[in-house]
Amino acid sequence: MSHSRSLFWTILISGIALDRAVKWAELAGMELGQRIELIPHVLNLTYVRNRGVGFGLFEGVIWLPILVTILVCIASAIALYRIRPLPLLLASGLGLLCAGAIGNLIDRLFFGYVIDIFELAFVRYPVFNVADAMVNIGCVMVVYWLIFSSGSFLERTTET
Repeated sequence: MSHSRSLFWTILISGIALDRAVKWAELAGMELGQRIELIPHVLNLTYVRNRGVGFGLFEGVIWLPILVTILVCIASAIALYRIRPLPLLLASGLGLLCAGAIGNLIDRLFFGYVIDIFELAFVRYPVFNVADAMVNIGCVMVVYWLIFSSGSFLERTTET
């Protein structure tokens, strides 16, 4: 197995484990709605339940995020084994993206909602979790690779 594929699996497994550990600690030590000021005026720990997807959209539509997670993981698996050589940036981004998607999927399947905890105190922004952060960082990495890599997606689609 190549280094980049090993990196993908390491990030995937470690990311899911980190997400579960943070959520387990939150469930064990906090009450629903409880807020703990972690870094004054910067970061609070706030236990909320999100029954929607990003930013609480599509509340109660449980099948949509499950379908999206399955499609993301299938697309990532195809990319993981079809793109040769697999760049480290892409492998890392896909690992984070899948780890986050699976982390939130576990919540949806076991609880019917996603457990969120991190609240930015200096800006009005939805409470989020480790899995959400991994999805966002992974998406940025994959999009960056698509746009700026040698033989990038943009170059391939604009050739005449």
